[in-house]
Amino acid sequence: MKGVGYPDRLEVVNGPEDGTTFTLVRTPLDIGADPACAVHLRLDGAIRRIQARLTVVSDGYRVRALDRQPVYVNGKRAGLIRSRILRNQGTLQVGNTRLALVCSNGGLAERSHGLPTESDAWWFIHLALKTFLRFFLAIGGALPFLFGRSFRYLIPLLVVLGIAAAFLPGLRDWLQYALEYTVYLLRDLFYRFSG
Repeated sequence: MKGVGYPDRLEVVNGPEDGTTFTLVRTPLDIGADPACAVHLRLDGAIRRIQARLTVVSDGYRVRALDRQPVYVNGKRAGLIRSRILRNQGTLQVGNTRLALVCSNGGLAERSHGLPTESDAWWFIHLALKTFLRFFLAIGGALPFLFGRSFRYLIPLLVVLGIAAAFLPGLRDWLQYALEYTVYLLRDLFYRFSG
């Protein structure tokens, strides 16, 4: 930990921009190749436009992957649904770049101690509803027409899968990745056709 008055920071410890430091003064902040990202990694060709998002949590930062490309926190994959918490001296792997978090006394992570944070389930419900509504409005409400009679079986099927996932951890993990991929696809379709 650094002394009082210094902001938290991410330091590139391995990758094309080795030694580069990014200060963390507010969140949420995005990591990617886009110049608008707070952590702009321009030299790593494996990094997408906006690949990950950091939000402050009690004594650390929540990491979510915003793209299909993998993001790892201390060697464990972070996804759109299953986020990971990055704490002081932890590592974050984005593309071919590894970053280390250095928290300071009085930094953003320490000042957020005790703040409530969103759960992964609520995050996903919010994102899925927002994505589905955008997609549904973009195609003009034609979803029941496109799927015909099978549309009325969609909700019971989702309920059965949800109950089965509660008792079968392997199915739960598979469904999680399938849902993440579906949300990514719907979001990509919406952005391609809307602009």
